[in-house]
Amino acid sequence: MKSKANLVFVKIVEEKEQMVSTKKSLESFKAL
Repeated sequence: MKSKANLVFVKIVEEKEQMVSTKKSLESFKAL
């Protein structure tokens, strides 16, 4: 049970980081 909750947490963090990196790449693309 604890490991499952941990996996969900890791997935949320990874998705959050993906969103941040996507946002950064979009901003750098606009800067060009």
